[in-house]
Amino acid sequence: MSLWSRNEHRIVLHRDRVVLVSIGREFTRNGVKRHVLDKQVLPCNASGGEMPWDDALKTFEAARLNGEHRQSRATVILSNQFMRYAMIPWNEALSDEREELTFARHSFKEMYGSDADQWELRLNRSGEGMAQIACAVDARLPGALRGVFGRLGIGLHSIQPHLMTAYNSCRAILRDRSAWLVLVEHDNLCFALLQEGQWCWVRTIRAGAEWREDLPFLLEREALLANAGTTANEVFLWVPDRQNEALPAGSRWRFRYLQPPPAPGLAPERDRRFAMYLNG
Repeated sequence: MSLWSRNEHRIVLHRDRVVLVSIGREFTRNGVKRHVLDKQVLPCNASGGEMPWDDALKTFEAARLNGEHRQSRATVILSNQFMRYAMIPWNEALSDEREELTFARHSFKEMYGSDADQWELRLNRSGEGMAQIACAVDARLPGALRGVFGRLGIGLHSIQPHLMTAYNSCRAILRDRSAWLVLVEHDNLCFALLQEGQWCWVRTIRAGAEWREDLPFLLEREALLANAGTTANEVFLWVPDRQNEALPAGSRWRFRYLQPPPAPGLAPERDRRFAMYLNG
């Protein structure tokens, strides 16, 4: 015996495309089962508006999602092209969440200037005495998203950065590890360093077409900048649409591709790029 729950949608916003995944949820005696109902990749114009996300939002709003809107909810995943990240050092003088966010905003302003005053911030809390990873996005983007979902009549469950979604999709592999996580997007690389499962460094950089050949050098540079005293040389790459290409060889780095678990409704090879968006 089973009962159907309302559908879920994953909407992934990039500057040049929108990824849509519709998911059916079924309550069974063994728990919730989820399977993919529909998947789409919609191109858009990265320079098609005043803001870099304008055309992506227009493309999404014009798309037809699988399932009844009023009985569905959505999670939006934001490309690292829209995100800023920082490691916020532990400060025992901070007594509550408000003070922690104020301190985090000050850190972003030191790195990015007064623009950070207009950003929406989130902290991923760590244990006592540990640095926290923080993410920021121009507040106009989540504001515009809420407006779109209000017009469509779809419940907006959460807005997540790409880095967190990728980590959550492979949490079992990364837990307690000392390793690098590298997310590859069009013209963008995100480097994150984990030490025994704890975040200790994160940075995004622009990258060209030769990023694969440059990766050993880029990792050496990030390790130097991180100054974390780590000897971690294991590198997990998240590049789901290009996992058939050879990894760099001949350096101290041990590269491997991250592969989220398979999901019902997805072909393991052809649809690999959609699998990570089913988590979170």
